Amino acid sequence: MQFGNPPKWQLAVQLAAALGYIALCGGDVLFPIALPQSDYRPLPLRGKSMFSRLLLWIKGLQPNGKGLAEGLQQFAHFDLPKGLVVLLTDGLDESFPESLRQVASRGHELILLQILSDAELQPALEGDLRLVDCETEEVKEITATLGVLREYQRRLEEFCQQLSDICRRAGGWYLRLTSNATVHDIVFRHLRRLGVVGLP
Repeated sequence: MQFGNPPKWQLAVQLAAALGYIALCGGDVLFPIALPQSDYRPLPLRGKSMFSRLLLWIKGLQPNGKGLAEGLQQFAHFDLPKGLVVLLTDGLDESFPESLRQVASRGHELILLQILSDAELQPALEGDLRLVDCETEEVKEITATLGVLREYQRRLEEFCQQLSDICRRAGGWYLRLTSNATVHDIVFRHLRRLGVVGLP
C-alpha cells in the first residue's frame, strides 16, 4: 500500500477518515479495524465527538503489506454485529478472493474499495527486468514485451472482475480506484451514485 505516486496508502487513510466521519455524524457505531489483527478487542466509536479519536487511531497505523488474506479470515470470525463492512485495500493477494467470500458469507453488507496505482494498471516496463516483490521479497526475472504486458493486464482484469462478482453476489458493491483519485470525487460522485452514502 506504500506503492504508487501518490501512494495507495495515502488515499486509503483519507477515505477511512472521510467515511468514518460520515458514519459518526449519522449516528452509526463504528468499529475501525486494521488487518491482520491477532488480538482484536472491539473499539466501538459513536458520535461526532469521537472523530478525533478515530483520527488518532488512523495516524498510528503503519502498513506492512502482509497477511491480507489471513486478516480477512480472522475478521470473518470476529464477534461483531452484522452491518456495513467497508474494505480499503489493493487486494493484491492470490488468496484474497476466497477470504473475501468468507467475509461475505457472514451476512455483512460488503463494500470493497480496491485502490491501485497507475503503475499497476498501466506498467511502463520494457526489456529484461528483475522484479522484487516488496512484500514477500520474491524475485522474478522477466522480459517485458508487449505480449507479456498484455497478458499481465488480462490477468489483472480477470482478478478484479472476480472480486467484483463476489461483492455483487453478496449484494454488495465494488469500486476500483486509482491512488490519484480524490476523496471528494469518490464520495460525492461514486458512492453517492451507488446509494452507499446518503448526502444532501
